[in-house]
Amino acid sequence: NIRRSVKVGGFFGYFDFEKPGKGVNEDGPKKKGFFHFFELYGRKIVKLVQLNLLYILCCIPVVTIGPATAGLTYVLRNFAREEHSWVVSDFFEQCKKNLKQGLIVGNLNLLIWVVLVYDFLFFSGWQGFEFMRFFILALGVLFAIMNFFIYSIMVTFDIKVIDIYKNAMILTAVRLPVNFLMLVTVGALVFLLLNIHPLIAILIALALAFSTIGFIITYYVQPIIRKYLMASDG
Repeated sequence: NIRRSVKVGGFFGYFDFEKPGKGVNEDGPKKKGFFHFFELYGRKIVKLVQLNLLYILCCIPVVTIGPATAGLTYVLRNFAREEHSWVVSDFFEQCKKNLKQGLIVGNLNLLIWVVLVYDFLFFSGWQGFEFMRFFILALGVLFAIMNFFIYSIMVTFDIKVIDIYKNAMILTAVRLPVNFLMLVTVGALVFLLLNIHPLIAILIALALAFSTIGFIITYYVQPIIRKYLMASDG
């Protein structure tokens, strides 16, 4: 998706969310994998803080979580692809562009999670239903992995909601073992955040938690989407 961005200036050169970064020497050696991720993360750290705060503010009404996540994912996708992106203007442009689908997906995801949690708790109160509890837990794991892909697909392709979920399901299945390891990694990061001092956890959440976890996921899914959904585009 190629969109025209409008630059939003700062105040006498300060607090400018849209100021271009220092840049990278194109002739220098290209890092790969783990090292490339941290190089990108270090270069984008200030913008990730800005994006994190912007995302939190836009999620406060709760019902706007879906469109806000679409905006967050679009900017993170561009960061992962090393494509330029204005944090504020691109974020709000994608919130608006994906407003309808974002609202549908956000509320549908919430409904699915409520049903899964309710069913798990319901069968936990009955003896002899271990299989049902395991089955519901497995569905929860698969749906969590699907959410790695849902918003990246939404902001990349102009397709219907049902096709977004269908493609997310396919990408979950084709790389299931590695996808599961990524889920465990993300879960471990969340676990660590929840088990440190509450004040520190809140500060980290406000500064970087959502954009960092989102960036890890978005960086991970881009090669998979490119390989399985964009191969026909060259």
